[in-house]
Parts: sequence; C-alpha cells; structure tokens
Amino acid sequence: MSFYITKLIEEQIKGLKSYFQLNNIKISKDFYDKLTINLNLELSKPFENQFLTPTQIMNELIKEELKINMKLTPHNLGKEFNELLMQWGIEKAQYLNEK
Repeated sequence: MSFYITKLIEEQIKGLKSYFQLNNIKISKDFYDKLTINLNLELSKPFENQFLTPTQIMNELIKEELKINMKLTPHNLGKEFNELLMQWGIEKAQYLNEK
C-alpha cells in the first residue's frame, strides 16, 4: 500500500473522530480499527476492482455497526481529507480512462 493511501485513511479517521467529538457521539476504538481494516482492504485493490469510495465504506460501517443512518460527506471530515479524497478520485479516473 502506498503512503498516499495510508495518509488518506489516517485523515479520514482523524476527521471522523473530530466530527463525532464535536457532535458528542461516543465511539469505541474497535469501530475505528474495523473502519481502518475495511478501508485498507478496499483501497489496496487495483483501481478497477475498487467498487466503493472511502466515504461509502465509512457510511456503510456507521450504519451497520453503530445503527446510525447518517450520510457524512468528505466536507464533514475536514479540508485535508477532502483534498486527499479528490486527489484519489482524480488518480482513479485517470487510471480508468487510460484502460
């Protein structure tokens, strides 16, 4: 896995923790560990085999594990994550366009 993907995941977790703290939502460390594993599993695949975005993975896990039906966007998780996610999306689109 590239440093870029590691940084993307770190910023997503950091942004999610901040969002939950600001909204007084208590989350266990196990949830963040599971989210990290799920993100690593999906994002370590070749682009053409990635079917979910990091945000979709996060929202699905929130719904499944926490029983909270919320749709967080990259903007909810901070500027750094939003910029990294856009970079990931551009790289994925360029890769798929070249195929």
